[in-house]
Amino acid sequence: TGVYTTPGDAETRYGSIFTAAWHASATTYETMVSKDCTMQEIQVEMRCATAGTGENWSMYVRVNDATDYLIATISNTNILRTWYNGSINIPLTAGDKWVIKSVTSTMATNPATCVLGGYAKFK
Repeated sequence: TGVYTTPGDAETRYGSIFTAAWHASATTYETMVSKDCTMQEIQVEMRCATAGTGENWSMYVRVNDATDYLIATISNTNILRTWYNGSINIPLTAGDKWVIKSVTSTMATNPATCVLGGYAKFK
């Protein structure tokens, strides 16, 4: 969750379950896993006051600042964007750390005044 005020062109940013601004460093808002599990499902939603144009935009789960798992790549001009993966199945071990990674394209018009939320399901 958090604020991603104005996503930039060809930009990589990181966010997490903490309510905070998205950051350029993957290790700023990591969430540590307390026991062995599998991330089975994840959804990230972004609502923007200015929708912007519909170039490709990808969201990933990054584990231990090393391995990226694609949630989804979308391209739309809605003020509400949703990245969802119901079968992501990421094996995690106690002590692993994960974060959400956003990678934007170069946009004709950038979205603005954006806030994010979402959920992850573990088993």
